[in-house]
Amino acid sequence: MTETGRSTMADWLDLHGLTANDCVKILADHHPKPPSRAAQPAAISFKGAELWDMIGEVLAADLPELGPAIENVRTTTVTEFTPDKTKYPRPFTIHDIGDGRIYVSCPCEGTTSDIVRLAHEYGHAVQITASKAHSMPPVLREVCAYICESLTARSPVWEKWHLTCSLLDQVQANTQRDLGPLTAKLQESLAESGAQYDYDWNYPIARCLALNLLATGQQSTLAALFRGDISLSALTN
Repeated sequence: MTETGRSTMADWLDLHGLTANDCVKILADHHPKPPSRAAQPAAISFKGAELWDMIGEVLAADLPELGPAIENVRTTTVTEFTPDKTKYPRPFTIHDIGDGRIYVSCPCEGTTSDIVRLAHEYGHAVQITASKAHSMPPVLREVCAYICESLTARSPVWEKWHLTCSLLDQVQANTQRDLGPLTAKLQESLAESGAQYDYDWNYPIARCLALNLLATGQQSTLAALFRGDISLSALTN
């Protein structure tokens, strides 16, 4: 069973209020673009705690309506930037480890990949905080994380260290993964309602919806999304 209690394609679609045709239509609006250059992470000297604070400042500037939630995440989240990678190789966020405290684990290895990964987890933490831990289906949670990835990478704050191109390349590489191999994986599974649930299904749909939202640039819509005030159906209609 998944963390949502949903174990098949049919369950996943029902949880999100989607049909297989809905997914096909969402995916049809976006196609992976060939990279203008290979995504090569650039070396950085910032430590995880420094990046956490910098990302908080970037997001507060881009999402002022969520300022209190972003600041709360910056100051109260329990963070681990040097986890045991044999046990925890991938970043993750836990919504409550006790007393309402959010926990983020994200290996930082001294490259711009750290910034993108941390921004993604920061997005999850902001969503949890802004929605007051309101239950949100996986696709919408990933939309929030992708929005924070992109907003962080686009910020002019990185230009003084000549990191912007590398960050944008990293986000583009992630987008290609979601709209390329992970989309193919999802499309194959859509044909079988009893297919075993795979969390990777969430990423292509979330990436497409995040791209749509970022293209509109409506601050109030983004804030409402993080607060849990917008349904998936509202984003797909």
